[in-house]
Amino acid sequence: MSAATFFMLLFFCLVLWAAWRTFKEDPPEPMPRGAANKQAMHKPLANIAADKPAPGPVGINAGATISEKIEQVMELDRDFAPQDLLERAKDSFTKILAAFENGKLAEVEELMSAKIHSHLQHTHKSAVKAGRFPKTEIIRFKRISITETRLKDRFADMDILFETEQVALIVNKDGKTIEGDENQILFVRDLWTFSRDLKSKGEWVLSGMKTAEEKK
Repeated sequence: MSAATFFMLLFFCLVLWAAWRTFKEDPPEPMPRGAANKQAMHKPLANIAADKPAPGPVGINAGATISEKIEQVMELDRDFAPQDLLERAKDSFTKILAAFENGKLAEVEELMSAKIHSHLQHTHKSAVKAGRFPKTEIIRFKRISITETRLKDRFADMDILFETEQVALIVNKDGKTIEGDENQILFVRDLWTFSRDLKSKGEWVLSGMKTAEEKK
């Protein structure tokens, strides 16, 4: 073995050893878990890395698979693409949340069913009457995925899970925080249902909302 080859191998081994030590001393932080609606993550906002969502069910995640029900939707609607739906759902999620907080739900009425629109308007009016105003800042979307698809005749419902890290506060009419902590990041799982008549030219609209629970 030549001296050059020996030193090259020695350098390579040192690099591997250094990488192993770094991983051992500072391993990747696992995704928060728990059955609670919101789980606090006590760390400064600056420590949130802008990394990509982890692989998971059909979604904006890499390596996703297509379920049999989703294939049936694609057969009924040749223009349907799961990725496109998820991008639209993410946009709707952001717009509806902002409209709710600002009391401008009329501006996004076309994004939801009449029942959901009426429910959100009533909820916002109740919050205003109580002097408790929600204020949310989404730090990042950890994962957006289709968790379940239901078909009945020509109508389709798709449950989409939004896993986000966010700062959620309740403020009074003067903007003073009365609940929550602006330095505390919450891990939140929301399950929204989007529906559509597959034989129509209409868009997918929000038809159901709930906070997702961690499965046992």
